[in-house]
Amino acid sequence: MATNQAGSPSSAGLVSALSGASGAGQAALAGYPDVDGIRCDQGEQSAYHIHVLLAIYIDGTQRQVPGQIGIPADGSCLYWMHTHDASGIVHIEAPGSVALSIVNFLDLWAQQFAFLGFPQELYQPGWYAFVNGQAVANIAQIPLQDQYVIALVYNSPNAAPAASFDWSSGVAHPEG
Repeated sequence: MATNQAGSPSSAGLVSALSGASGAGQAALAGYPDVDGIRCDQGEQSAYHIHVLLAIYIDGTQRQVPGQIGIPADGSCLYWMHTHDASGIVHIEAPGSVALSIVNFLDLWAQQFAFLGFPQELYQPGWYAFVNGQAVANIAQIPLQDQYVIALVYNSPNAAPAASFDWSSGVAHPEG
């Protein structure tokens, strides 16, 4: 599926206009403030638990979504939204039902974990998106819902984003 079939490209970069962490709510620990209301808690949350697969294509090449986004190296806390490995699977493990979007994940990556290879192209306009293989008109409003397969595409007219994923094999949960 060519990206030029995906409706209008984004007119702005995909990272939120917020320049820093929201500060709303409670910061779990100094140095790990809330990002868009997503806390870094000392323990794992399990009341609301879903998974999303994210693929990013830039200049015709699929870029890995790195592991450890949302998991500080010192092990002091765990953001509700995180990755464990470079599979592209985003884990959302919150203390209750939450409405999160792809922008919230990108904000967390950019604000607290940019050192894990945050693509600077995400600040540029011209992105297209697919959810479960279907073109999406408003990228900023893509909700993160269980078992969604999301592809973000930039300057990649021949990209053929995955439309599905075999969730039946289970998703690893290293935290327990």
